[in-house]
Order: sequence, then C-alpha cells, then structure tokens
Amino acid sequence: MRFTHPHVLWFLFLVPALFALHLLAQARRHRLLVQLTGPVLGPRLVRGFSPARRHLKTVLALMALTCLIVACSRPRFGSRLEEVHRRGLDLVVALDVSKSMLAEDIQPTRLTKAKAEIEALIERLGGDQIGLVAFAGTAFLQCPLTTDYAAATTLLDALGPEMLPVPGTAIGEAIKVATEAFATKELKYRVVILVTDGEDTVGDPLKSAREAAQKGVKIYTIGLGRTDGAPIPVRDATGAVVDHKKDARGQAVHSRLNARLLEGIAAATGGRFYQATREEGELESILKEIQTLERRELKAKSILHMEDRFQPLVLLALILLVAELLIPERSRESAEWGGRFA
Repeated sequence: MRFTHPHVLWFLFLVPALFALHLLAQARRHRLLVQLTGPVLGPRLVRGFSPARRHLKTVLALMALTCLIVACSRPRFGSRLEEVHRRGLDLVVALDVSKSMLAEDIQPTRLTKAKAEIEALIERLGGDQIGLVAFAGTAFLQCPLTTDYAAATTLLDALGPEMLPVPGTAIGEAIKVATEAFATKELKYRVVILVTDGEDTVGDPLKSAREAAQKGVKIYTIGLGRTDGAPIPVRDATGAVVDHKKDARGQAVHSRLNARLLEGIAAATGGRFYQATREEGELESILKEIQTLERRELKAKSILHMEDRFQPLVLLALILLVAELLIPERSRESAEWGGRFA
C-alpha cells in the first residue's frame, strides 16, 4: 500500500488525544454534578443516562474521523498495467561547443544563446525522442535518444568547450555521429538540428550531409554569429575577459558565421537554414516545420497504475456518523422525565 499524501497521517495522533479529552470531560461532568446536586439527587437527575452509550457515540465519531484522515491521505493498493502508445519523431540536436562559440556577437555568447534555444525546444516537444551530440574538433553522443526531457536538459547544461579540448569544428563528423544515433531502421522520421556558427575546419560537411540524406535524415541548421565576425574572448578563473584569442601572427582571431555552408547542408537534406535572432523566431519556424512531419508509432510503454482506495473509507465514515447520530444517550422515558428538570 502507498499513500499519495502520507503527511496527512500525522493527524491520526489527534484521535487518541481527543478520546483522552472525552474521558477527562466525562469525569469533570460527573464531579460537577455531584458537587452541585449532592450524592442523592444527582443520580436521580441522570436516571436512564448511559455513560456506556456516550462512550460508544464518541468511539463511533472518532472511528469516522480516523477513516476520513486515512481517506485524505489517498491510500493506493492493487495495480493495473496500461500500455501507452505514442507517435513521434527521432530528433537529434548537434551543438557546436568549440571556442568560437564563446564569441559575444550574440549576447551573452553564441553558446549560451544556443543552449537556451535548445532548452526551449526540449520544453515544447510532445512525445518526440531527442538526442544530443556535442562537437568541436571531434564529435560524440552526449545523450542517446530519449523521451526523458529532464535528463536531456541536464546533459545539455553540462556542455561546454572544456568537454572537447580538441581544437577545430568538425561539422561533418557531427552529422555522422548524429545519423548513427538513430535507432530505427526506417529511412524517415529522422531529424537533425545542427546549431553552429558554421566555421568548419575538419572534413567535408557537405559530403556528410548528402550521405545523411540517403539515410532519410533531414537537417535543419541554425547559424549563430555575424558574417562580419567577432573576436573570441579569453577569460581568467574569475570569468573576466583578459585577452582575445590570437593567431600565429599575434592578430586577434575573428570568428564569422558561414551561412553559405549551413544553407548548403540544409538544402542537401531537404531541410532549411535559419539564422539565430534575439527574438527566437527561428525556433518557432523549426517547431512549425517539425510538427508537419509524419510521425511513426513509437514503442508502446507499459505504465503501472496503483488504484485509489479512499472511496470505501469515506463510505464507512458516513455509516459510522449516521450510527452515532441514531444512538441516543438516554432511553425515551428517562429523556422525557429529565426534561421536566430542564
């Protein structure tokens, strides 16, 4: 047995306390009666009165209270299995965590903006499976396909440049890892959202995109940054900017958005390219497109339901209260006789 609100059961300690108060009140009532009327008249006044009946009425009322307290705690026992069938897509988000994503041409940084957009996307998914791929000079699967959105968000928050110390931006490898993450063998229902500034330095991303398209993968690309570029800040242990990344000649490196490459990747797979904006309009557009795509029947999930059993307790409490009301404290004759002294 389990209780939905187990803390309510603490009120059960009131039951013995109330019964003790009842006994004290009975004793005080008898003592006052003897003091006011004397030992001879007192018993005549309460002739026909049954202390046992009053005790019984109190016990019935307290039993009803006990039933109501336990009912309020929502006891559950017994169970049934229910199969839940869902339809959805397999969606993999590939996030660029290279140092160029630390550029601040999008506030506060490209990477922070990207993570905020992905988190907003996860919050609005409804039954679709999501996976995460992180990439810089190499790529790896951070989160396999799952419908546990809370876990996916936690793993997303942990991503940063320090996780992939290999320099560079391997967009092609990220596409390959994302494609391999799909569990289904069907060549559809597969979507990759590639979030990057597009500054590829490793491999041939367009070739990887064409190979992904042959496997039924549709890639939507979100480009972060400006085409005129921005420097990459270098921070100390406190987070303060102390310098900017420099090339071999000592010149500040400017990271630029490669929109043309990202447009080509999206076009090769039947997807679309979006440039990140402050208003997150690209997120709305991607969500609308995803919602129009055909869904597949996902694996049925068996859910164990425990049945609520508070109803019989409420019914028993009502029966006990009715019984308490129907039991008189005096017999009819003694009640009429006692009324003349009232």
